[in-house]
Amino acid sequence: MSHPRTAGDPTFDRVRAVDWREGCLRLLDQRLLPTREEYLSIDSASDCARAIRDMVVRGAPAIGIAAAYGVVLAVTKRYRQDPNRWKRAIDEDLAILSAARPTAVNLAWAITRMRDTIAGTPEGNPVAELLAAAR
Repeated sequence: MSHPRTAGDPTFDRVRAVDWREGCLRLLDQRLLPTREEYLSIDSASDCARAIRDMVVRGAPAIGIAAAYGVVLAVTKRYRQDPNRWKRAIDEDLAILSAARPTAVNLAWAITRMRDTIAGTPEGNPVAELLAAAR
């Protein structure tokens, strides 16, 4: 007798549209479904915006989550470039992500949430706090 799989069953939840691994965003290329299962590695906010715009990632929740991780990628880069001025430089990246799909409500919500998290971050490396917010 087989048991039905549930959401908590690790064999049930193997395919993820959005996945964060070792500092890199992985997006399931949903344009290829159902015939192929391929992931794109995204390592910048602009690549994340392009993936959202090109409909690699689909569905309101997945778009919002991908955008939040895009912010994490942007902050990581900006903080590395200049730990004292990264908050000023990040606005360009947030604008690029926001423009990826301007009518996507979850994308706008995620960007606003991440912007609020950025505003509240203390001095020091903010990546862990932003990663927690994205998750």
